[in-house]
Amino acid sequence: MDSLDRLQLRLNSTTADDTMVGFLLTGALEHLREKLGAAPINAIEKQVIGDKEFFPFFKVPVSWFLETVRRAAVLPGVAPDVNVLLRDVADGMVKRGLDSPLGKTIALLGSKSPHKLITSGTSAKGMVFTFGESTYTQTGEQSGSMHVVKQHLGPTIYPAFLATVIRAVCRVEPQITVQVKNETGSDFDMNVRW
Repeated sequence: MDSLDRLQLRLNSTTADDTMVGFLLTGALEHLREKLGAAPINAIEKQVIGDKEFFPFFKVPVSWFLETVRRAAVLPGVAPDVNVLLRDVADGMVKRGLDSPLGKTIALLGSKSPHKLITSGTSAKGMVFTFGESTYTQTGEQSGSMHVVKQHLGPTIYPAFLATVIRAVCRVEPQITVQVKNETGSDFDMNVRW
């Protein structure tokens, strides 16, 4: 589904205007430190972000996140299938993000209905990301489809991110299938069931 080559292509296509809320980057860094060790992740953070300070509730460049994950994916001992790491990072960053004050507010405001959560999330995504567009269509009582374009997180991280949010907020187990529509993996269709 995703690959280091696609990840690099999406990284190359980001601009300074493509940002994400800092608590997701913080959550990803904490999760990677726990899984892969503090020393290598601290070194990657230093190389990618340098001495810049950022706050969890402010926006940070998505390129920081993508480059951090790309470098972590080639560390010794990481699963050869990059998708395993990408799903794990998405799950870890969302769980840690939902533990933050902003994340708890989002969870509190979220609906127990996956349809309502996805629909409201699609319109409120500007709180979390400044990139990517999506449209959601309910296809059944417990299913829907989403068309996603210009999503720098790609066809593994974004669906895993969505699945973790649905699981945490709605307390249902989603199944998501993805069909990639372009070379970079930034455009894709998702079918969601629970």
